[in-house]
Amino acid sequence: MDCHCEKCKGLSQIFDEAYVESKLAEYRRDGPKKVSHWLIAALMERGVAGKELLDIGGGLGAIQHAFLDAGAARTINVDAAPDFLEAAKRESKRRGMEERIEHHFGDFLDLEDQLPEVDIVTLDKVICCYAHMEPLLRKSSAHAKQWLGLVYPRSTWWVRLMHGAENIWHAITGNPFRAYPHANAQVEGLLESLGWQPDFTRQDHYWKVALYRR
Repeated sequence: MDCHCEKCKGLSQIFDEAYVESKLAEYRRDGPKKVSHWLIAALMERGVAGKELLDIGGGLGAIQHAFLDAGAARTINVDAAPDFLEAAKRESKRRGMEERIEHHFGDFLDLEDQLPEVDIVTLDKVICCYAHMEPLLRKSSAHAKQWLGLVYPRSTWWVRLMHGAENIWHAITGNPFRAYPHANAQVEGLLESLGWQPDFTRQDHYWKVALYRR
């Protein structure tokens, strides 16, 4: 895999092979994480059979596998963490889904011209990886015909504190990656200005799950 951007280099240090293998074992044992499950369930209620999905920052493929199990036509996985992408490929093959999942390595903003419009776009814990949130949301939402699903950090003091501590640690260890706790009002205001209407929200102490429709 060939990607030399700072995001890819930083993510490859954070999500290395040992980390990813531990998360893969957890996923096989326990299924999707809680907030991912909330997003999956909300989309399932609205129907995914026959739909096409673009999963940006798809990780191990939890959303993709759930959609294909529910009758989705095909899914596209984009991820800038190489060990996550390789694990996702292995897991899709283990599940017999490799012919229905298309994998792309790299930063979505570098690849988006190569990607088609689909029915559903998901960004599960992705917005906080981008310094500039607006181009990410403008371009990712432009690929979605019907639904846009998001998981992103809440705008609270403790989330900002945790992100600050994380970034200090990255700086100390020489990792170029940084996390960005964008204000929820800015995220949501931008999407509504682009013609998206909120259809579902739920949150825990750290993450907010939101589903938007055209």
